[in-house]
Amino acid sequence: MISLDRDEQALQIARERLTRFGSKVSCVLSPFSRIAEAVHELGIPKVDGVLADLGFRACSLTSRNGGFRSERLVR
Repeated sequence: MISLDRDEQALQIARERLTRFGSKVSCVLSPFSRIAEAVHELGIPKVDGVLADLGFRACSLTSRNGGFRSERLVR
């Protein structure tokens, strides 16, 4: 499983929750738009499916380091 997120805090939470799966899980700091590049960089030739959780956490809206960038939303 590959977990992509642009929010480092969210990735850290995922790493902690998924630690029991060891090397079967890769957490990558990257936007979903770079999924093909992330898969290629990990050396994975083919994926069987994609599950996208496109929701957000409230702190993503208020944190400058969160997944959403407030300067993009305000324009």
